[in-house]
Amino acid sequence: MSNRHKVYGKGNIEGAFTMLRHEVLNSAAWKHMSPGARLLYIALLRRLNYKADNNGKIFLATRKAAEELGVSQRIVCIWFRELEHYGFVTMTEPGSIGPKGRATRWRITDMAWGELDGKPIRATKDYLTWTGELFDRHP
Repeated sequence: MSNRHKVYGKGNIEGAFTMLRHEVLNSAAWKHMSPGARLLYIALLRRLNYKADNNGKIFLATRKAAEELGVSQRIVCIWFRELEHYGFVTMTEPGSIGPKGRATRWRITDMAWGELDGKPIRATKDYLTWTGELFDRHP
């Protein structure tokens, strides 16, 4: 038996993983986006649950993202705006601050499952229709 059959014999990959589609990686928007915004996108994808259909309800607080990525909260806020500018995510519900504050809810535009407001979510893939306008970090 070859080594390949020993490793891949069952056809299963051990452990959890996050998949990035080639269509996303090959897009012009992805190539122009900062590496930090790419890492934030991957962090958002990790929270996507296929069984719970939570696309459109994905949340990641800036404080938690800053801890996870090892950067400041200020730069995480910029990366969220950058992801939205290039069309990889769309805000579905704004966050709030205070004692009962909530993190902003996001929808991954590449994924087409789940429901939002009783309607099925479509994969709009807004990053493919990006206009070519570069993101301005200092508006």
